[in-house]
Amino acid sequence: MEDTLLGIVDDFKVFVMSGIQTLPLTMAGTLLVLGFGTANYPMLFCLVGMLVVAPILPFLINLAADDTWNTPGGGLIPGPSNHIIPQWFVLAYFFLAYMMTNAILIYQIEPADADDTQKTALRKSQCVMGIIVIGLCMVVLGAIQMMGMQWGQIGFAFLGMIIGAGIGVGWYYALNTSGQGRLADLFGIANRLLTPSAFVNEPVGCVPIA
Repeated sequence: MEDTLLGIVDDFKVFVMSGIQTLPLTMAGTLLVLGFGTANYPMLFCLVGMLVVAPILPFLINLAADDTWNTPGGGLIPGPSNHIIPQWFVLAYFFLAYMMTNAILIYQIEPADADDTQKTALRKSQCVMGIIVIGLCMVVLGAIQMMGMQWGQIGFAFLGMIIGAGIGVGWYYALNTSGQGRLADLFGIANRLLTPSAFVNEPVGCVPIA
C-alpha cells in the first residue's frame, strides 16, 4: 500500500514538472485558441509580443555568446550549452509581468461616475486578488524552475526574468497608448468601463428626416 502511494506521488510530481516545462507553450497555445476563437484582440496582441518581440533580445545575446560564456543547461529545462539566457524564463515572465501590469493599471483607474462606488470596489478587489496570485506564481514557478541549477545558472535565470518582465511591461504600455487600454487589457475590464465623455451632459438636437 505504501509503495502504491509513493508511486502515485512520484507520478504526480512528474506530471506537474512536465506541465511546468511546457508552461510557456501552453500559455501561448491558450492565447492562440481563445484569441482566434473569440476574436479577442488583446490576447492576440499579447501573443505577438510573447512569441515575436520577447525572444528577440535573449536570442541575440545567446547568439553572440562565445566559448567563455558557455553555460550548460540546468534546472528542469536542459538547453544548448551556449544558451546562457533560458528562453523559458523570458517567455514565462513576459506573460506574468504583462498580467501584473494589466492588473495594477486597471486597479488605478478612477471611476468616471462618482456614484459608481460599488462596481469600483468590486473591480479593485478583483485586481488585488489578481496581483497576489500573479505574484505568487512568479515566486513559486521561478523557485521550482531553478531547482538543480548551479549558482552561475541562477544568475542567468534572474537575467532572463528581468529581460522577460521588462519586455512584458513595455509591451503592455505600448498597447495601452491608444483605445483607453482596450487593446492591452486581458481581463476584459477596460472594455466594460464607460468613457468620461459618456457622462458629459451636452445639448442634443433633433433633426427631422424627410
